Amino acid sequence: SENLINILGLAGFLTIISLAIVLAYKMERIKQLRAAVNKLQRSLDEMDEQAKLIVRTDMELNKTQEELDKKIIGLYSIQRLSRVISTTLEENQIFKMIEPVYLEELGFEKACAFLWSQIDKKFVLAINIGNLEDEVESIKSSVEQDKDRYLELIKSEKTISSISPTTDIGFKEKIKRVFKVESFIISPILPKEGDKGFFFVGTLNLDTLINDGDEELITILANQLGQALENARLFEGTWRAQQNLEKRVEERTRDLTAAMNELKNISSRKTDFVSSVSHELRTPLTSIKGYASILLAGKLGDLP
Repeated sequence: SENLINILGLAGFLTIISLAIVLAYKMERIKQLRAAVNKLQRSLDEMDEQAKLIVRTDMELNKTQEELDKKIIGLYSIQRLSRVISTTLEENQIFKMIEPVYLEELGFEKACAFLWSQIDKKFVLAINIGNLEDEVESIKSSVEQDKDRYLELIKSEKTISSISPTTDIGFKEKIKRVFKVESFIISPILPKEGDKGFFFVGTLNLDTLINDGDEELITILANQLGQALENARLFEGTWRAQQNLEKRVEERTRDLTAAMNELKNISSRKTDFVSSVSHELRTPLTSIKGYASILLAGKLGDLP
C-alpha cells in the first residue's frame, strides 16, 4: 500500500507538472495571441485613420471640385455678361443688360445697384432684380439713412460680404434684414469719371454658402460695370464735343458765307460805281478830247 501511495503521489506530481507545463504553454500562447491582437488592433486603428483621412481628402477634393465648377460657371457668366454690357454705349442701358439668368448662374436671386449723384447728393437706384416695390422703397430709405457707410465703402474700394470678418456685425445684420437675404456681397462701382456707386447681390437660399471666390466674381462684375460706365461717359463726352464742334463749324461756315456774300455785294457795288463813274466821265472827256484834237491840229490857229 505504501508503494501505491508513492505511485499515486508520483502520478499526482507528474500530473501537476504536466498541468503546469500546459498552463505555462497556454499562458505563453495567450500572451502571443494578445500581442497579435494588439498588433491587429493597431493595424485596424491605422487603417481606420487612413480611411478617415481618405474620406476627409475625398470630401475636400469634392468640395474643391464643386468650388472650381462653380467658379468656372461664374466666370463664363461674367464673360457673357461683360460681352453683353459692352454692346451699348448708353449709360442708362448698361444696367438693363443684367438679366436674372446671369445672377442665377452666379448663385444669387437678388441684385441692386446704386449710383451716387454729385448734383443731388443722394444715391439713385440704377437696377433692381428680385425685390418687390415696397421692398425697394425700404431699401432706398435704408441706403439713404446709411449713405455715409456706403460712401465710405466706395472710398475704400473694397468688396464686403456677409462673411467679411472686418465688417461691423450690426451693419451686416441690418443689410440682411433690409435686403431680406441670408448671404450678400457688396462691391463698389468705380468709373474714373462721373458718379460712382455700389453693386449688391444676395440670396435667400440657406444652402448657398458664399466664399472668397464669389467675392472675386462679383468684384470682377462690378469692375466691368465701372468700365462700361466710363466708356459710355467717354463716348457721350466725345459725342457732345463733336456735336459742339460741328455746331461751331456750322456757325462759322454761316458767318463766312455771310461775309463772302457781303464781299460779293461790296464788289458788285464797286463795279457798278466804277461803271457808272466811267460812263458819266466818258461823255465830257470825249468832248474835251475832240476839242483838244481840233486845237492840236491848228484848225483854230496856232496855240500860244
